Amino acid sequence: MNDGVLDSTVVLALLIPDDESDWADKLVRELLDVYVLDITPYEVYNALLRKFRLGELSEKELDRAREMADSLIYRTFQVREFKEVKARAFQIARRVNISVYDAAYLALAERLKVYFYTLDHRLREKLSGTKYYKITMVPEESI
Repeated sequence: MNDGVLDSTVVLALLIPDDESDWADKLVRELLDVYVLDITPYEVYNALLRKFRLGELSEKELDRAREMADSLIYRTFQVREFKEVKARAFQIARRVNISVYDAAYLALAERLKVYFYTLDHRLREKLSGTKYYKITMVPEESI
C-alpha cells in the first residue's frame, strides 16, 4: 500500500472510537503518505460539535478530539488546497450526482493517482458504474 486520500469520516474514526476505528488506525499506519483537503478540518470540527451537542462527547472529550484532529491534519497528514481540485470536483459532482465535498476528495485522489478512503458506504454505492468506484475504498475492500 502506498499513498491515499482520506475523507473526514476516516479522520473522525481516528478521533472517536467506533466500529471502524481499528480499520482507520491500521490504514493510516500502512499508508506512506496520507492526503486530506483543507476543507477536512471544517467537516471534522462540525462532526465533533454535532456529537458534543447530542451529548455523545463531554466538553473535555471534545477539546481533546479537536486537538488530536489538529495534530493529525496539520502535522501528520499532507493538506492539499481545495483550489487545486475545485473545477474537477464540480465536474465530478455534476456528473455523478454527489456533493462537491465528496467529489473534491475523489478529484484529489484522481489527481494524485491514489485510492480514496472513506467510511461512507452510501457514497461508494452511488459511484457504482463509474470509474470512481474502483478508486474508492471502504473497510471491507482495503487492507
